[in-house]
Amino acid sequence: MKETLEQTAERVFGELLETCSADQITFVMIADRAGITRQAIYYHYSGKRDLVSAYIQNMLARILEGYDTYHSWVEGFRMVLEHFQADRTRVDHIYFSRYRDDFLQAMNVYGNMIFQRAVDHVSNDFNYPVKAEDRHFMVRFYCYVFIGLICDYIEAGMQEDPMTIAARSNIMMHHSIRTSLRKFNEQSLKQAART
Repeated sequence: MKETLEQTAERVFGELLETCSADQITFVMIADRAGITRQAIYYHYSGKRDLVSAYIQNMLARILEGYDTYHSWVEGFRMVLEHFQADRTRVDHIYFSRYRDDFLQAMNVYGNMIFQRAVDHVSNDFNYPVKAEDRHFMVRFYCYVFIGLICDYIEAGMQEDPMTIAARSNIMMHHSIRTSLRKFNEQSLKQAART
């Protein structure tokens, strides 16, 4: 199957990340190495920020395929950490560049998706209705923990065992969403009874 121009641009961008920071890579470098024109790249990406975001989002999609549910998030988290560890140079060349925010935004998109599904799953399974603002707060909270752990992991040189981090995260999170939903539900019932 032939690569699309976007796939080619992202593949070449990834190859260049092996030796260059994301800050150093240009569309000219990508075009020359891929044998395409710079204009063709600009047709698909408004700028390098778009390309970096697409690269990160597609990388995460590949890693997390099939591991984005409430029951599989721990395994998905471990796989992300293991992939980052195995692909340390590329991850560092994006994370420690001006594109760190794009990296974090992509992590946030996936974190939000996973934790929205987790909160909804537990809410439905245990029949704990949750107000939209409480749901939003919980998703943000868990997502910040997830992203914070990843940032700490990268900044510490990705030395810690991903299995250990995932196992510890599972211990901390086990029943946490259910307990939080139950308490938010109790709080809502108390507030409703007062009015």
